[in-house]
Amino acid sequence: MQKGIVMEMHRDYLIVMCKDGAFQKARLQKNAVVGMEVSYQPFAGKRHPVLHYKSNPFQLMAIAFIVLFIIPGYFVMGNDKTYAWVNISINPNIELKIDDHLKVTSINFLNKDAVLFEQQLQTYKGRHLTDVIQAIMSESEKADLLQNGKKMLAGVSYMTDKHQVSVINEIEDYFMVHDQEWEIVTMKIPKEIREQAQKREESMNQLMAVSLVEPHLSHKSDKNNETEKPSVKDTEREILHTLYNHMNNHSGTADKQ
Repeated sequence: MQKGIVMEMHRDYLIVMCKDGAFQKARLQKNAVVGMEVSYQPFAGKRHPVLHYKSNPFQLMAIAFIVLFIIPGYFVMGNDKTYAWVNISINPNIELKIDDHLKVTSINFLNKDAVLFEQQLQTYKGRHLTDVIQAIMSESEKADLLQNGKKMLAGVSYMTDKHQVSVINEIEDYFMVHDQEWEIVTMKIPKEIREQAQKREESMNQLMAVSLVEPHLSHKSDKNNETEKPSVKDTEREILHTLYNHMNNHSGTADKQ
């Protein structure tokens, strides 16, 4: 669900202001009041470029208070709130940080192949996650960096255990319609794996692939730190094997001058 501040309340719908400054109709919610931040579902209709204020003086006072005191902090707080990290491994190995609207807030280039795309992809900050993944795939094809064929591993590590939107479902649903010739494996990566990867200066996809493909090699120094491992289909395991072998052969981090 999206989030916004309630600006107007009507009989059948609410008017909320999104974090990008746009106004949108939203479905009615119990206990919602003007000035409250809510998670909402869009109401049938288009976004409103302006608000239509009623003559109710109390409502006008509430809206004035929101504009003067709440909105400035709302934009600042919402701009860089990390929701999850998404590690994309093809031949380029790239990590994307996203907010709760699945917009990419930062891009980290993890190997030399990835650094080749730094200039092109930096312009994609602020774009939706699937747009950026699509760009990574397209740039990989243009640069002839598909030594493994059209195979991609997308690992997702959430900031917190509780999350309203499934990033994995978003990726899988998008690529069921687009680029169907690609073989894509998605997997949730526990926070423990991400933390270990950061300490070892490896990508979390690489460390997770080790734990799935060759579990006897994973976590040698972390025998007491057992992590729940997702089930993997045979076809997905083949893709993991291919990408795992490639990542091991090109495991150096980006060597930027």
